[in-house]
Amino acid sequence: MLSQVATYVPPFQAAINLAVVNGHEKDSIQTYGMVTGLLNGGLGLGAMVGPIMSGAVTDAADFTWTLTVLSFLDMLILSVLVVYLIWMKITKQPLKPETVKQDT
Repeated sequence: MLSQVATYVPPFQAAINLAVVNGHEKDSIQTYGMVTGLLNGGLGLGAMVGPIMSGAVTDAADFTWTLTVLSFLDMLILSVLVVYLIWMKITKQPLKPETVKQDT
């Protein structure tokens, strides 16, 4: 259970970074609320759609084919993520906010 919770921290920080890059305030309760809501909504949707989808595939095929289909879906999603990150790097769009040095 602890390792599962630890997997939520990096996406949360990445989402906060992207929100700040897109003009939201860094230490704002509204930004944290928006990011938390979006991430928890995605997790809830996955917890609902995953068993439904795997049950439908299992009904249509046997368990081995179900694992194969879901593995290919995971690889497809991973490929989309890699292409997105490469695109962000090529177009030099920031994935995290620039640190602003202030003269004091």
